[in-house]
Amino acid sequence: MNRNKKKLLALFGISLVLALSLYGKFQLTGADEREKRPLSEKAAGESRVPGETVWIYENAYYVVPEDNFDPLTASDEDLKKYGFPERPDDPEGLEKWRKLYVHRPIWVEPKVYTPEGGLTHMPMQPYEETEWSVKPGKHWLKENTYYIKPPKNFDPLTASDEDLKEYGFPERPNDPEGLAFWESLYEPHPVFVDPEIEEGDMPLTSLPEMLSGSVKAKYSNNWSGVINSGTAYGANGIITVPSVSTTSIYKPAHCASWIGIGGTTTNEALAQLGCDGHINADGSVQYQTFYQTIGTSASSIPQYITAPSISPGDNLFVSVWLEYLSSGAIDIHYYFHNTTKNLFANVVESNVTSYTGITNSAEWIVERPVFGGLITYLAKPMTSSQTKVYFSSCSYKTAPNISTWNNNPSGTVCNMKNALTGHDLASGSSFSSGAMNISWLNYN
Repeated sequence: MNRNKKKLLALFGISLVLALSLYGKFQLTGADEREKRPLSEKAAGESRVPGETVWIYENAYYVVPEDNFDPLTASDEDLKKYGFPERPDDPEGLEKWRKLYVHRPIWVEPKVYTPEGGLTHMPMQPYEETEWSVKPGKHWLKENTYYIKPPKNFDPLTASDEDLKEYGFPERPNDPEGLAFWESLYEPHPVFVDPEIEEGDMPLTSLPEMLSGSVKAKYSNNWSGVINSGTAYGANGIITVPSVSTTSIYKPAHCASWIGIGGTTTNEALAQLGCDGHINADGSVQYQTFYQTIGTSASSIPQYITAPSISPGDNLFVSVWLEYLSSGAIDIHYYFHNTTKNLFANVVESNVTSYTGITNSAEWIVERPVFGGLITYLAKPMTSSQTKVYFSSCSYKTAPNISTWNNNPSGTVCNMKNALTGHDLASGSSFSSGAMNISWLNYN
């Protein structure tokens, strides 16, 4: 964000606070409720304390917020107390409101001149760079987890392979079909959103419970999709966010769709990224992007990506790949791009060790997850789940490696069958031009 934009944002913030403060005068019931002090009586450089009401002139004041006050986690009462706009109730309004405070703005004490004739202007103090300024490059979300913000107007189509790697973009394929697909992702240029993540409530077990079957068709208690055995350092695909039906009595229920590498046996590490349509016990529905790393030194608890948000029917390009470090550890890159809304972001699990078997396979899966050892119902999508997948044979190591994206993998189709009831829950089709359908059959 350049300095001019920061000045505009700061001016907007000051104007908003003053407007709310002016509104506040109509809330007063008597002059004795607040200590009114004319501007001329304020001592120069007088220190302020959080929550203090500072009178600029009669009937106009401002409120000093607490240091590091976070509107996103504050109560409605504290938002009102410290002069912030109220939190909207509608989902669209709430999303816009939240984005105002993803990177906490810096409060600036307003300076107001009141010469004879009334208020004329509000000169703004010089705006300096602060720790909340989000510049291009690496930004830590928590220990061992970061995201990479590209420069403004960064163009992947003309960028070098080194710059694609530096700013967290999937590598540029060298085969014509894969390259055409990759280039289509960036026409027009998508908008980067600084990601927000929330940790799941409990560990999510996503390794498949394989039952039986032939080489051509296997069965799992919780997976349906395609598993491509053989060395794979990355997986990419377009997933359509399922719109799940809420009419069933089977609640809570999930329909999770994801791309991943590894994890086809309990001895293999797994890295997965996708979306989940979740029906709660009260019938309400949540749609979230999530990623999870299992069987490594990283936390196995699922991480839900709350920004950028997703909606039913959105098409998501998701990509998982490995970056090998000189120490022998790896960085696991999770890249998600909502091609419907033209928004994208990335998250990296850093310095991961103990990743045995993570390159042994790649897969696209529709799943009913296992939470805390209990398997969930399979939520019913309104249409069959579909994806177009590409499995990468290379990864970023000491320098970017150009990969061939295989869009017609000869993998094993895995169908979902309930081991207790014997019901077929979901079945996958064979690949055609890189696309595959998975059809829902039963809740349980």
